[in-house]
Amino acid sequence: MDKFLKESNHFFRIGFPMLGSQLSFMIMSATDTIVAGRAGADQLAGLVIANSFTYPIFMFMAGIIFAVIPIVAQLNGAKKDIEIGTKIREVFWLAILLGLLLVAIFYFGSELLIFLPIDGEIISISISYLKAISVGMFFYIMYRLLSSYSEGLTLTIPVFIVVFMGALINIPLDIIFVYGYFGLPEMGGVGCGYATTIVSTLMFVAMLGIVLFSKSYKRNKLFSRFDGPSLKTSLEVFKLGTPIGFGIFIELAPDEEQKQILENNIQMALQQQAINLEDAIDIREVRNLKLANQLLKLRRRKKFEQDRQIQMENMQAQSQSNAQSSQAAAAAEIQKQQGIAESKVQIAQAQTQFDISKLEKEAAIKKELMQFEFELNMKLKEAESNVINDKEKYKEDRKDERTKIQASQQSELIDQRKSGKPPKNFESAGFDNLGGFGLEQFDPR
Repeated sequence: MDKFLKESNHFFRIGFPMLGSQLSFMIMSATDTIVAGRAGADQLAGLVIANSFTYPIFMFMAGIIFAVIPIVAQLNGAKKDIEIGTKIREVFWLAILLGLLLVAIFYFGSELLIFLPIDGEIISISISYLKAISVGMFFYIMYRLLSSYSEGLTLTIPVFIVVFMGALINIPLDIIFVYGYFGLPEMGGVGCGYATTIVSTLMFVAMLGIVLFSKSYKRNKLFSRFDGPSLKTSLEVFKLGTPIGFGIFIELAPDEEQKQILENNIQMALQQQAINLEDAIDIREVRNLKLANQLLKLRRRKKFEQDRQIQMENMQAQSQSNAQSSQAAAAAEIQKQQGIAESKVQIAQAQTQFDISKLEKEAAIKKELMQFEFELNMKLKEAESNVINDKEKYKEDRKDERTKIQASQQSELIDQRKSGKPPKNFESAGFDNLGGFGLEQFDPR
């Protein structure tokens, strides 16, 4: 029982940090997926396609380096500390070769993606992402060499710390590069590639610093001398690492059950009209199952967006038609109201013209009446003046006649006195009025 507890304690002391390291790598991958997904569906699709194309190759290369763990563990168990340092120095050249090969595959091999039956914009994102991450793959292989060396010595905690810190640093770097903060351009999913390159470089530098300055690694005298590449060591690594890498590669390859699941998904998507028949043909031609599934998701999303766009266009067309009908009805109502208003204005203008004409005619009639009245008054005045003049003339004539009569009577009186004739009757002949009144009005006393 004591041996079991001792072995269990040793197992968990080594295993838990390794588990934490793997979880940290998963956090990095999840961060890239989440950040790129929020940047857009095309950005996420570009990353998924790029990783589907290169991930098996990358894991195959990394699996070869994993052979360092059992080699170092065997030498560590045999207490061959100096030989461990020699082996790592010799494997160092193989790691450089594999790292440079990965850089070439990622950078130049990414151009092969243009032959995939996928939208050119998404393929462009995938190619740019692979080129951005290519340099980081070199530093990751170098980091994997040092971390495998450390894990072979059962020093798993430093590896966990480096990977965990790398996962934490990757989060803000993804956000900065993808969305473009601190003056950097917005790179979209491609920014995740640059963030991964920086994190891989920092992880390699951090692991190199731990190996250089930690006392736990001093006994291997890793940097005590220079050793060139060794064919024997390289063949040993390939002998152990190739099955590991190939095993990982095979695990990533699809089996018949997974292919049937993909076919069922394609049939279901066709029945639901989520994809077109041409999309199903393109998906079936993709040999990489993961890539085929992602292409299926992409085509379903694209079909959904197309259908939604068509629906929105139809709704917009219907809305425009309704708006045009409403506008036409409104325009007709406006024209009607304008016609009514114009008719009212014309009627009002006609009424005004009629009133003005009526007033003008009334004014003309009044003017004629006033002129007539004036002329009549003038005639009346003239008549009155004539009457007064005639009356005055008549008075004067009567006065002159009386004067004349008086003078005649006086002459007769004088003649009577002189001749002694009898008295004459001087009574009035009916014209005894003076100034318009007669003497008969008076009652003589």
